[in-house]
Amino acid sequence: MKFQSHIPKTKHTLIFLSIFLLALAIGISIPSIKVYATDGNADEGESDQASGEYSGGPSYAKTGWIMYIVDKNGTPVSDAVYISCGGEPQGIRFLTTRLGGLNPRQVAGPVPWVSVIGADGAPFDNDQDFKGIDIKDWLLEDDGAGTKNVFNVVSDYWSEDKAIAMAKNNHSLILEPFYWMTIGGLTICATDMNWGIVLSTAYGGGNYGPQPFTLFTNTIFPQCARFQYPQFGLQTSPKYGKVTNAEMVTYALGIESITPKNSAIHTYWEVSPGNPEPRIPNKTGTCNIVKGYYKENLTTGVKQSLGVYYELDVTSNIIVSGEPTFELVEC
Repeated sequence: MKFQSHIPKTKHTLIFLSIFLLALAIGISIPSIKVYATDGNADEGESDQASGEYSGGPSYAKTGWIMYIVDKNGTPVSDAVYISCGGEPQGIRFLTTRLGGLNPRQVAGPVPWVSVIGADGAPFDNDQDFKGIDIKDWLLEDDGAGTKNVFNVVSDYWSEDKAIAMAKNNHSLILEPFYWMTIGGLTICATDMNWGIVLSTAYGGGNYGPQPFTLFTNTIFPQCARFQYPQFGLQTSPKYGKVTNAEMVTYALGIESITPKNSAIHTYWEVSPGNPEPRIPNKTGTCNIVKGYYKENLTTGVKQSLGVYYELDVTSNIIVSGEPTFELVEC
């Protein structure tokens, strides 16, 4: 795979951010200011007035992914790379990672899962359907030749040694989507966490981003990829819809973790592929149990999340404490 030599440098980040916030404040204070966004209908429904055609703002074609590897504690054990799903990312860039604060280097596209996921491999598609979980599932699938896709990705962007170390040491591949759009005449390219920082400064942490685009900034951006249970010192959001600017910073939103099982690596007692290595007597371990519930309208097909319940470090029984009782009904 061809690598580009370096990521374009963004100088004087704080100065650019100050200029952006100043321009944004001017835009907010002038009623006639025109704010731009992309690709037709941005309708959020209910109280958010988002319908209309715009140019310059959120679109699945203006997204990309940052990838890096962490150990069991969430400490990076690789550098970070970023890859665009569409064209070259535009605007002032805030692409430091949520874990470790890495500055990613650029690698050539397309993204590895584009042929399977569609929508240029973006975090969401033109119907605003989230793609994070589909990408995670693909990465954990076998490539047809006995290797999980995640190991091929790690080998391509880093090395085969990194892939072997991932399997042996329970390392995780972290994915963070990023997006660029224009607000107040300035274009910003940022991860969800960094969008949260920018919007908190401009609009307040307990508020949301600019109308008419809060569907994207405060729902699609944070929820299209997210942790389902706490890990690496990050807490999961109890919300599966719209979140505030501050919650985008606080919770594990806009981030996906892929941890392949050790079974992907086989050891042999004799010459490979000989007999499997004998099992160590009284070998023990733990696992994390995650159970998600939703209700589905059988007429419309609409699904509503009822929550995700988890139990960490389970050694024997598959039990989730605090889990509610559900009754199956058809209506």
